[in-house]
Amino acid sequence: MNEEVKNYIKYLEKQVGYTEMNYAAIVKGKITKEEKNKLALSEGLIEKIFSPLNEKSNEYPEIIYNQETKDVLYYKKQPLEISDDEYIRIIELKEIIKIRDKSKNLVSLLNFFLTMVIVCGVIFAIIFNSMGNSVAMIITLLITLVDAIILYAIRVAVKTSFECKARLDSIESKR
Repeated sequence: MNEEVKNYIKYLEKQVGYTEMNYAAIVKGKITKEEKNKLALSEGLIEKIFSPLNEKSNEYPEIIYNQETKDVLYYKKQPLEISDDEYIRIIELKEIIKIRDKSKNLVSLLNFFLTMVIVCGVIFAIIFNSMGNSVAMIITLLITLVDAIILYAIRVAVKTSFECKARLDSIESKR
């Protein structure tokens, strides 16, 4: 296992807070070298192969500026070798991260609505109280409280369901 690939997987696991190894045996051996190389390049898991003549060419299209020597160096990106297990693990972890990101966006939206319900309820209660209608104020506060509890329960359910889906998908891929 390449050390850089291993460190990248640990980084993804740390982001996810998930270290259990779940490999999908079904796809092992069916992953092409091109798929592995494409993943390695997209995730920055590369080795820089520098031009021996330090000339730009079709073979060495990338450029890097060396701060110390003030030189321009030309290189090509060589994808690091990724095993089937590493490929599967990276894909699993990236999928979990994607699901969590969707969950965070939805939970943030629900938090906004929860805050707006509470603020509007309090404002209406203050308005009703200033008009001398204490019964309407109490009813408004009770409705606001019930709405806030319902929105909070929905927020918790959404967050939990996204996390459960990520875990189930990871477990399912193990089969």
